Amino acid sequence: MIDAKLVAGLVEEHLAGSGLFLVEVKISTCNDIDVTIEAENRDVNIGDCTEMNNYLCSRLDRDIEDYSLTVGSAGLTQSFKVPGQYRKAQGNEVELLVKGGRKIKNAMLEKAETDKITVSYVTLEQVAGKKRRLAVKHTESFGYEELLSVKNVIDF
Repeated sequence: MIDAKLVAGLVEEHLAGSGLFLVEVKISTCNDIDVTIEAENRDVNIGDCTEMNNYLCSRLDRDIEDYSLTVGSAGLTQSFKVPGQYRKAQGNEVELLVKGGRKIKNAMLEKAETDKITVSYVTLEQVAGKKRRLAVKHTESFGYEELLSVKNVIDF
């Protein structure tokens, strides 16, 4: 079986300085290799995926070990997996699922650091002395280990 670390190393070597980064490498027991890449400041296009596919095919020998290869971009509705995806989403609305089952919808991803993210969101809360609930803005930070899922909010 082909080693995922070997493939990840080849991908990162090829992507260095390109504005693209590796999100994930999955390899099944049948040597079906699935590589997911993302771009820092733009969308990944078919040319990026084709170039990566051709590079990997030139570096992996099918005569030694047969494999199938798929290279794609991170899906718009998939949960973030690496810090680069969080950085790319700064300033955008996200939906968070925090350990313990807490769900925060329509949060603004304010800042993504190497070990945590900061989000702001608005909730309607009852304020003493008021009949109507008022909008209250909250800002919270979460370590990556506290998050079960963070996704972009898609609004049509």
